[in-house]
Amino acid sequence: MRLDDPLLLARAERSRELTLEGLGLQHAGKLEDARGRFMLALAANPADQAALYSLAAVESALGKHTQALRTADRLVELYPHFALGHLARSQLLSLVGRLPRSEEHTSELQ
Repeated sequence: MRLDDPLLLARAERSRELTLEGLGLQHAGKLEDARGRFMLALAANPADQAALYSLAAVESALGKHTQALRTADRLVELYPHFALGHLARSQLLSLVGRLPRSEEHTSELQ
């Protein structure tokens, strides 16, 4: 697939729009609605870094730590050099009771 493919560009733009809507909802405290927007953004572009990070944050805030960890795992898999993704993953590992794994993950980054 070419980076200048009109369909790819349209999907990326739609994902960006939905992510921005989600961030506004998140800021307003409408976490379930924000979660829905981030999921729609990822349906348009499954590799959207901002949508993945934001979805993990909202899922965690909603107490859905296991789901948030899966989202953070995907984020780190796609973007291994994204430090905030690793930080989020480490915190989520701790929240789901996998503290030794959290410490191991953090030490791998040093």
